Amino acid sequence: MDKNHANHCIRCTINECANHCDCEPCCALDSIEVCCCNTDKATDKQCTECASFRAKNEY
Repeated sequence: MDKNHANHCIRCTINECANHCDCEPCCALDSIEVCCCNTDKATDKQCTECASFRAKNEY
C-alpha cells in the first residue's frame, strides 16, 4: 500500500490508523469495510465503525 496515495472517496481524520494517508486527510486503501459495533443492526452512526482500521503499531 502506498501511504502517499490519497483515496479522495474515503475521507478520514484518524491519524493513528496504519491505513491513513500521510499527505492528506484520506484513507490510503482502495476500499474499506464498515461494520456494526455491538449490535446486529445499525440504528445510528454511533453504531458503525471502520472495520479496516489497523493501529499503526500493528504493522
